[in-house]
Amino acid sequence: MLQARYDSSRLPGKALLPIGHLPMVVLAAKRIMRSGISLVVATSSEGADDAIVQVCDAAKVPVFRGPLQDVYQRFIGATADLNDDASIVRLTADNVFPDAELVQEVVDRLNAMNGSYLCPRWPEDGLPYGVVAEAFRLGALRQARPESREDAEHVTAALRRRAGNSGFGTELTLSYLRATVDTADDYSRVTQVFDGVDDPVTIGWRQLCHRLDALPAVRVPCAHKAGRLQSQLTLGSAQFGMPYGVANATGVPSPGEIARIIHAAIDHGVTHVDTARLYGESEVRIGAALAGRWRSRVHVITKLGLIQTDDVTLARAAAAESVARSLKALGGERVETLLLHRAADRTRAGGVIWDALLDLRQQGLVGRLGISVQNREEFDRAAGDPDVELIQMPFNLLDRRWERLAPMRDNLTIHTRSVFLQGLLTDMPAARWPVVTGFDAAGLVEQLRRLALQLGRHTVADLAVAFVRAQSWVDSLVIGVETEAQFSENLGRFAGPPLSPAEVETVKRHLPLLPDQLLDPAQWKFQ
Repeated sequence: MLQARYDSSRLPGKALLPIGHLPMVVLAAKRIMRSGISLVVATSSEGADDAIVQVCDAAKVPVFRGPLQDVYQRFIGATADLNDDASIVRLTADNVFPDAELVQEVVDRLNAMNGSYLCPRWPEDGLPYGVVAEAFRLGALRQARPESREDAEHVTAALRRRAGNSGFGTELTLSYLRATVDTADDYSRVTQVFDGVDDPVTIGWRQLCHRLDALPAVRVPCAHKAGRLQSQLTLGSAQFGMPYGVANATGVPSPGEIARIIHAAIDHGVTHVDTARLYGESEVRIGAALAGRWRSRVHVITKLGLIQTDDVTLARAAAAESVARSLKALGGERVETLLLHRAADRTRAGGVIWDALLDLRQQGLVGRLGISVQNREEFDRAAGDPDVELIQMPFNLLDRRWERLAPMRDNLTIHTRSVFLQGLLTDMPAARWPVVTGFDAAGLVEQLRRLALQLGRHTVADLAVAFVRAQSWVDSLVIGVETEAQFSENLGRFAGPPLSPAEVETVKRHLPLLPDQLLDPAQWKFQ
């Protein structure tokens, strides 16, 4: 079953755009049908989809038409003559990488496990985003009737909740790539993959993946801000120096893996790495990874060490010593960006700490100065200080503390952390969420999954990144990782578009206001 429609909010008419000299829907169908697999294009009865029917008829590709929004009923109607034990594979016309070989592999795996549903998972299974084929038993689909309009639109949502998904492991580690066609940039990329291919119908899906990987490197979106190039993704490094986050399952990565992560980030366009004196050995390990030619290719942001004295002389000396230790650990000639780790240090000891940093900036040992804030009061105070050039703040799709921010001045850059709320927003089961009186973790987890599905995002983590990227006042997202695979997953989340303004409002409308005890990890309690 190949799902197709003409209308598309981001790329209208994309199902008919040519790839390999064929309309996309025809190419997708013929790649599946080449080994004799029985295929039906499931489109709607709307007049706009007459064009899809015409090109399919000309190419001798069978078509079934049904409701526009209730795609589930299209599938049920198109398979009415089949028995419950029939194997059905769901594909979409904007994904032309899947072929007969992939379909057979997925069905064989479904048969071997004697299950009712199986689908490659992104990013866990290592395939590029868009290389997907959902296999299931028809009887299981008939029993898993939609519970909402969103379920009906996405066909298998209720079935996945009921049956689960063990995934489809492969030897590939290409989840940072994007193979679907959802935007004009996507279309350009996929047409490049097929350029020069003698037969776009018979080329194997793995070969296409490798051709996609061979294109110029996928790069994180960048923009110029306050005279500097700033990537939308900033590599966080708390995990490089200590076990960090409730979702951390691997501990501190080795120096070798840290170097590979940092080098991959630089190669893919990341312009900044974020660290701190308080992140254990993070600064030292970053300094080692940047030895040689790497040091000039990325800027490091670090944060002042903990200063616990109000004595003017001692506080000033402590600030200078912290910067000196950072310089020694990182190995550079100056700290490109230095933040106060605690906003209270801005006025501690009569403001002498901040004065010391201004002096170091004057001497050229420090570039930009900024503040890491925890709450709205600290943010507003920092944003009003012309000497503050960067603010790092917690923000994610659950956090409504930052509504109605004043317009930012041109020389102020905003970085957000806690995009995944220490891992809670990475599809973490409700049982592992902190305990807050009166808070229904299971209900929120289910609502997040439904929203991700409704808005075309494969995971809650993908939705979380797309939501923060959609905020016009956010310049970069600080996201830390423990493994190379996690970096690849995050890179893939920046390959597609952020949420639209309407989609952002949908998220806000469907999610409840949450207590500070949940938004602030310092207040978390667990059973």
